[in-house]
Amino acid sequence: MCSSTTGGGIVVLYKKDNLYEDNYSKIKKIKQTNEIAYTINGIKVKDSFPTKESGLKSSTNNVTCENGVTAEWSNDLWGLVNINSNNNNEISCNIDFTYEGTLIDYVKMMSNYSNEIVKDVSGELRYIGANPNNYVQFNGELWRIIGVMKGIENPDGTKSDKVKLIRSESIGSYAWDNKPDGTGSSTSIEGSNNWTDSELQKVLNEGAYYNRTSGDCPSGSNGATKSCDFSDTGLTNDAKNMISEVVWSIGGIPNSLTELTYLSGYEKGNYSYNNNPVKWTGHVGLMYPSEYGYATNGGSKTNRDTCIHTSLGTWNGSGVSDCKNNDWLYNSSTQWTITPTSLNGYQVLYVGSSGKVGKTGTTTTYAIRPSIYLKSDIGIENGGTGTSASPIKLKVN
Repeated sequence: MCSSTTGGGIVVLYKKDNLYEDNYSKIKKIKQTNEIAYTINGIKVKDSFPTKESGLKSSTNNVTCENGVTAEWSNDLWGLVNINSNNNNEISCNIDFTYEGTLIDYVKMMSNYSNEIVKDVSGELRYIGANPNNYVQFNGELWRIIGVMKGIENPDGTKSDKVKLIRSESIGSYAWDNKPDGTGSSTSIEGSNNWTDSELQKVLNEGAYYNRTSGDCPSGSNGATKSCDFSDTGLTNDAKNMISEVVWSIGGIPNSLTELTYLSGYEKGNYSYNNNPVKWTGHVGLMYPSEYGYATNGGSKTNRDTCIHTSLGTWNGSGVSDCKNNDWLYNSSTQWTITPTSLNGYQVLYVGSSGKVGKTGTTTTYAIRPSIYLKSDIGIENGGTGTSASPIKLKVN
């Protein structure tokens, strides 16, 4: 098990009447009736005391009381003990807790308290808003938690929930694919929207990025390339050990863009052009267009509902500007997604700098933000509150 300081603390108020005897039953009774609140990552999350089953732990050194009072915390008894009150009528103590568990359990726990995490219609947990506290230190750089995705398929056919990450910034701008006519699945000089043999997919999973080296990356049509150097930004061996190889859904979008509930179904569906594969097993992919859509909070719950039921293809409209402006996956650069159209063999969906989701040819050069699923047992180290200045630190158990 790993542990991470959650930041903030718990303030507990004890009052009067033999409160300072080292007697757990009395202290527990008082704690239950006089608690104030507790915080996680500096955010007030509940008006009641955390339970012993919460995954939080503390120690004697993490208890500080006002007015010279001293006390110790017992994880076994789940209360303060050895309180020295100096006959004060009232004491106030701050208890800093650490979290023990995996990153996936941490996100699930935080979803009970934080308005930055919501459950979508499929039960998946997603971080939302303009800038939620979802930063992690991964691969020696800043990545962000998209959420906890349900029932992700493993290569052996089993399914499990997994945390999905995306790099905070782009690694550069490249073509999605540009294989010459007759090469692989390409039937023209404009490449193919079949991710299984995409030139970009190869860079991310077996080429320069995956091997943390330099090389040539797709740019332009008919197999054209430009030099790319990932010797400082490619995947480290430690990062690779945290990545889960999974079966990615690469279903195509068969018609004009619709609202999110339909789009997500298409991504996981069986539509494809010319019987292209709708599944791919690998390590590094890109975000789905629905992930961009679900990441908005719209500025308020009502506006979020409006955004979710508005076609992503119109998010650049003046009436829905709050959708993109309160979406942390939105970027001033146009970004590729992993999702093709099933209407033809050469177009893929993108998230535009204007805020809308559209589709264009695979040889277009757009920003690349690698995305991965973590192994389910990845833990978190001490420190890190999820901000860009204090990211959550990951650890292999």
